[in-house]
Amino acid sequence: MKILMINKSDNGGGAAIAATGIATALRKHSGCDVLFASAKATEPGTVRLRNRAGWIIEETIDRITRKAGFEYMFLPFSKYGILKAATQFRPDIIHLHNIHSGYFETELIKELAEKAPLIWSIHDMWALTGHCTVTKGCTKWETQCSECPHLDIYPALGRDSTAGLFKRKLSIIQGTDITAASPSEWIFSSLKKSPLWKGKKIEKVSYGIDEELFRPLDKAACRKKYGIGENAFTVLLTAEKLTGGTKGENLICDIMDLAAEKTGKETVLLTGGKTDLKFSSDKFRHIHAGYLDREDMPLLYNCADVNVSPTSGEAFGLTIVEAGLCDVPSVVFDAGGTVSAMGEIQKHNLVKTGDISDLAAKLANIQNREKPALRQYYADNFSLKKCAGDFYSLYKEILEKK
Repeated sequence: MKILMINKSDNGGGAAIAATGIATALRKHSGCDVLFASAKATEPGTVRLRNRAGWIIEETIDRITRKAGFEYMFLPFSKYGILKAATQFRPDIIHLHNIHSGYFETELIKELAEKAPLIWSIHDMWALTGHCTVTKGCTKWETQCSECPHLDIYPALGRDSTAGLFKRKLSIIQGTDITAASPSEWIFSSLKKSPLWKGKKIEKVSYGIDEELFRPLDKAACRKKYGIGENAFTVLLTAEKLTGGTKGENLICDIMDLAAEKTGKETVLLTGGKTDLKFSSDKFRHIHAGYLDREDMPLLYNCADVNVSPTSGEAFGLTIVEAGLCDVPSVVFDAGGTVSAMGEIQKHNLVKTGDISDLAAKLANIQNREKPALRQYYADNFSLKKCAGDFYSLYKEILEKK
């Protein structure tokens, strides 16, 4: 079976991690021939959809057009690269991942669906809204986006054209034979509510994480690398970019202040990613590990007593699974897909979204709780092999009905 995977990047960010993991596992466990195509290709074997000149031109087009209220209507270099890859590879299935962020003309969905059955893995809310990837409680997408209260949310618009953009997506999706794949119960139920996806095939397929890479390591040795004492209570907050307020970076200082008051010991906030947060608090120590290669990420998790995610909305919550595979618990807001990632085994660590006092208390009390067998649970339910098998079964089902 030949699968064409398309995503903005093949390295960095939740969608890229999920997409490249699925591609690798499909090759290894299902014998699929997978071609990965990306606008920001860094890995050997990935098809680069545009050269550097094309990247500069399309990034400029994207910025200018979004200021004018238009979104992904003219991106000629990437469009040529995508159609060329699809024509030459002749896939049995085309599997889309994140198609926003300035490389994929939205109308291409219809063109690609004529070449092969189309699956779209939904990694955020962009596929259900007029423009935004995170809704922040807005429910207009359930009927008709207009008069948007959050034009600044990525991908930001300079003027409110969300009504037109919503109708455009409605026409494209409803006019195309396409299957949506949801990583969580929250995204699944959102798709079921969405007028854009009315009558479309929607399937639940959880993300898979490499359980051989993410595993328990010697905690003392990991902490030594970052200058963290063996007895320090250490909280991890990590994401590719801790910006925009969606990952809870605007709340974490207050949360850590409250938690530090309750721990009775040295308290450390360890952050990872491209964003180095600045704090003025003297109640906890902040250590920024920077942006790490995927292979080094287990070092961060194994430094921590607990992983925190005060997010305002996640499609799933990859860090929860990665931490669990390293036998590290998480405490999170019950925002969207985090509930699925926490599962039954960690539902006691779910906190009502926005309740920073309860979140801080649960962080501080984690050291007094008996830790369940997290690694076994996450290996059983969220392995790459299981994820690849679920997608392979879905591909077969779609091709048999073709």
